[in-house]
Amino acid sequence: MTAQRRRIAPPRELSASARRLFANLTGEYRIDDLGGREILRSGLRALDLAEAAERQIEAEGRTLRDRFEQVRAHPLLGIARDYRAQWAAALRQLNLAVGEPPKVGRPGEAL
Repeated sequence: MTAQRRRIAPPRELSASARRLFANLTGEYRIDDLGGREILRSGLRALDLAEAAERQIEAEGRTLRDRFEQVRAHPLLGIARDYRAQWAAALRQLNLAVGEPPKVGRPGEAL
């Protein structure tokens, strides 16, 4: 007997692309528990905020001049980095991290 899987509606606060990603990830990886969905929602919200900050950085440039006309890094660079880190942390918590797992143990001998 197979149970019918109910489709979980993505949170409305997310962007259209984040809602699609939410639907794809919850369906493909069967993230149907409340904790998993909340981690995913939080991570996708961070991704939305990172992308918004990156759009503003692209529009204004990576550097700005302060009130003394000194060139400074755009303040949103650090914010975008932190939001991206939150998205990556959410993926790791869900065991969905992309890329190669870290190598463990001693390095092999050269042949």
